[in-house]
Amino acid sequence: MIQRFPKRDLPLIMRRMRNFIFTLIGLVAFSTVSLSQLRETSVPLGAALDKAMEKSVLTGPRARPFHIKVHLFEPTNPECGYCADIEEYWVSANQWRRTIVSPEFKLTLVAKGEQVSEKMEGDYYPLWLKRFAKGIFEMVPYPEMWAKPMPRSHRSHFRMVANRMRAHV
Repeated sequence: MIQRFPKRDLPLIMRRMRNFIFTLIGLVAFSTVSLSQLRETSVPLGAALDKAMEKSVLTGPRARPFHIKVHLFEPTNPECGYCADIEEYWVSANQWRRTIVSPEFKLTLVAKGEQVSEKMEGDYYPLWLKRFAKGIFEMVPYPEMWAKPMPRSHRSHFRMVANRMRAHV
């Protein structure tokens, strides 16, 4: 059965159909353009790691001078021996001072130019403390390992289309 609309509703229905058709054409055109802009690139993992470290490592090549003091402790058992203070004054990669102090151990590292002097008090450098200190200042252990030829990281992305299609409704 065919439904008949009053003549007064015809312009409204025509406008809605026209808007729907224009929107549909716009979506089809946009998806076609977007899919044609899809391309895959591959990045060596070492290069990706270098870029990420450059942006996030405290002591990177473009880093500003800073002072940091970190207090490590076990919140559920403050009286245990796992507590320490790590402090660093950093001016550049060739000029910095790091002090690590725990109840049974103290380490002071001073870098001037290419030389790094070390003063240690205590029987040994606790492994848990060494890992924390390394994690603060060297986010990736052995970054030189990533520079070797390895598998590549693949990703797909869309290029931004300068002239975007706009549906006028």
